[in-house]
Amino acid sequence: MAEKNIQIRLAARPVGYPKTSDFSIEESPIPEPGEGELLLKTQYLSVDPYMWGRISVCGQISQYNLIEPEMGPRIMAGFIGKRLHMQGFLVGDFANQHAEGLQQMSAWLKEGRLNYREDIVEGLENAPRAFIGMLRGDNIGKRLVKCDE
Repeated sequence: MAEKNIQIRLAARPVGYPKTSDFSIEESPIPEPGEGELLLKTQYLSVDPYMWGRISVCGQISQYNLIEPEMGPRIMAGFIGKRLHMQGFLVGDFANQHAEGLQQMSAWLKEGRLNYREDIVEGLENAPRAFIGMLRGDNIGKRLVKCDE
């Protein structure tokens, strides 16, 4: 089978939650790499729009595409009664600690102290469905797409 370049493109700007029809799959010949360039084959694709690690407690991904925001907040009474403090953050807030964090997490992973889950969807053609499902919370763990071999 001849190799080809397959791209998932946004065909229409979503209104509310995206639909599979908001995406198109385009195929083209694989270009020859130029001088000093390298051709890579993707084996796994992350559908997380950040492409960064994220803890579910800090995210609001299920809210991103709602036309009408959900009623809420529902947990504020507990925050008030227990005198809790909530603060938003972005991963970039800790950029100066990236190397240290990577070293510590690598050690924990090797020691078996760090557990993670990956939710793998087979086939690049299923990337739009995998992305939409991730937005709706269908996955448990990191949502990845395994590209055809």
